[in-house]
Amino acid sequence: INAEYGVPPGMAEAPSWAIDAIAVETNGLSETGVESPNLSDNDAEADQEEARPEFTWADMGGEDAPATALGADPSSQPALSLKSPVEVTDLDDQDTELSFPDAEAAAAECGEDGAGAEDEGADGTTDWGASNLVPIVAGMGVLWGLFFLTRIWCVYGDIPSDCQDTWTGVDIAINLEAMLTYGFALIAGVGLLDRERCRWLCDRRRVYVPVILVGVSPVYSWASSEASDTVSLSSDAGGGLAGYIVLGVGGVAIVGAILWHLYHTYRYHKARFWPYLLLRLAVLAVYALCAALTLLEGGEIHMHHWFVFWYLALYCNLNHPVSAVALAFCVSVFIQGIGAYNAAPLWERYRR
Repeated sequence: INAEYGVPPGMAEAPSWAIDAIAVETNGLSETGVESPNLSDNDAEADQEEARPEFTWADMGGEDAPATALGADPSSQPALSLKSPVEVTDLDDQDTELSFPDAEAAAAECGEDGAGAEDEGADGTTDWGASNLVPIVAGMGVLWGLFFLTRIWCVYGDIPSDCQDTWTGVDIAINLEAMLTYGFALIAGVGLLDRERCRWLCDRRRVYVPVILVGVSPVYSWASSEASDTVSLSSDAGGGLAGYIVLGVGGVAIVGAILWHLYHTYRYHKARFWPYLLLRLAVLAVYALCAALTLLEGGEIHMHHWFVFWYLALYCNLNHPVSAVALAFCVSVFIQGIGAYNAAPLWERYRR
């Protein structure tokens, strides 16, 4: 092969093990396992000589690199040019490794799974915080923005009429803690750590999402003022017929929304259905246990609406208009409950 095609510029002659493994192209068919290019049959060798296509090292990318005859000085030939430069060391070693700098640089930039270099740390671990910082900050910004709007309507507009327009330092501490813990759990639960999910929700075609987020809170505040005497989720509250009707309708709507999300998740996302369901049932089971322990000790439970709608929002993580509307509604009511009143505890030690 050295004599026929020439030695690549800057490279030594091909070792014997490479010559023994060469494949000879004959009339478009590949015949491997040729013992040696020096065939004993002169006629067969002549036929093979005619069948070989003309080839020079210039075909590999070096337009001006002619074939180098055996024994020619490689230093006098133009450098071999390849689209992806190949670094070759020690051709006499059968375990020679070929490295492709361009390919390695691209792999380092994109990561082996295409996730991006910013997701991989120096030790190969995932830099989770860096890749999810933007959706976390944006999600918490939306929640805090709604929180301050609710406080403005409460303090300056007296909406709702029974809102707590003055807070003590303890109240502020309780609400800061609730906004941080429940807010982060909500961001993770509705899939905002997924970039594609964020892009879908922030698309201008979903302009109804911010409208619902901002508009539902004052409307719900006004409605809750009108129904505050008849609707209560306290374990020792009455409320009368009107209160039970409101609670019944609201309960049906909540159960219907959950069932709709379960159906669509099972039908269109079967692979993640059970993790989706079991995680939310686990959250519900923990709070059910807390309620049972409170009642066993003679305490009182109060399912504040901020908690009810926070839990319902955890189901609303589908890229579907119905799910987006439900998410915006639940988030708005969740924040209204904390901002207008307090992140009041769900359990009290003793009944009043």
